[in-house]
Amino acid sequence: VSQSRYDHMNGAIQPELGIEGGLLAIYEKIIVPSKEEIKMIQTAHDSVVLECPRPLISEISEQTVSLLKRPLVVNGETFTIPVDCDIYPERWGEH
Repeated sequence: VSQSRYDHMNGAIQPELGIEGGLLAIYEKIIVPSKEEIKMIQTAHDSVVLECPRPLISEISEQTVSLLKRPLVVNGETFTIPVDCDIYPERWGEH
């Protein structure tokens, strides 16, 4: 996998497209405005785990997928890496 895919996940904006997104946009548009109500608790390779209040789950998951699912240009070819979302309604370790 090329370095550009990792840069893309982190939030690099390709001049050809000019579309913001990735982890940087999630942090700036979701985490910071929440004033610690929503937390980014894990990132790994090409995934992110957020913790948020139950009433916001649907809204935050939609925003997160939207910020991650954006086109990428490699060697002149434009494509989109599939994005999915899993929702775990309970905190880790609570049942």
